[in-house]
Parts: sequence; C-alpha cells; structure tokens
Amino acid sequence: MALVLAGAGTVALHLTQSWSPFLSWLACINAVAFLFFGFDKLRAVIGGFRVPELVLHGLALLGGGAGGLAGIVLFRHKIRKAGFQAVFWAIVGLQATGFVIWKLMF
Repeated sequence: MALVLAGAGTVALHLTQSWSPFLSWLACINAVAFLFFGFDKLRAVIGGFRVPELVLHGLALLGGGAGGLAGIVLFRHKIRKAGFQAVFWAIVGLQATGFVIWKLMF
C-alpha cells in the first residue's frame, strides 16, 4: 500500500510539476512515511492493527528518512524503543553518508 501511494504520487508530481523522477520520489516517499508514522501512532493509542516496524524502516530505507523523523518528532512515536531508534538512525546515517559521497564525486 505504501509503495503504491508513493509510486502514484511520484508519477503525478513528475507529470504535473515537471519534477525529476528522483525528486518526485523523495517528496512522495517522505510524505507517505510521515503519514504511516502518524497512522501507526493513532493505532497505538486507540488499539487495533499496527504498521509493522519493518514497514516503517523500509519506508526510511527507500528515502523516507526525513518524513519518518518528522513523524517521530511530531507524533512522539517510537521515541522510547531503543532497538527501533538504532535501526532508524543507522538507515538515516547510511543515507547521509551516501549523499555526502555522491556530492563529493559529482
């Protein structure tokens, strides 16, 4: 579901705003990550089906680290789960390192 939303949003942004596919993807995957963190927090409060941590980490890994971080901060979600935080920050750190290396090379 998350990838379908991000994919559809990417195509829509690319076609309507003439954004590059990469920029369109980043905007959409971050928006979807933010929404999924918020949805999971809502479900944690009221009970019911939860978003698996693997999905939340996957969204961050696919480029949604900023949206995930915004969701963590704004919704105060998963802030006390050390294991989740460790994996999340490892993903964000890996992406930041990759970005710095890419900028240095190009």
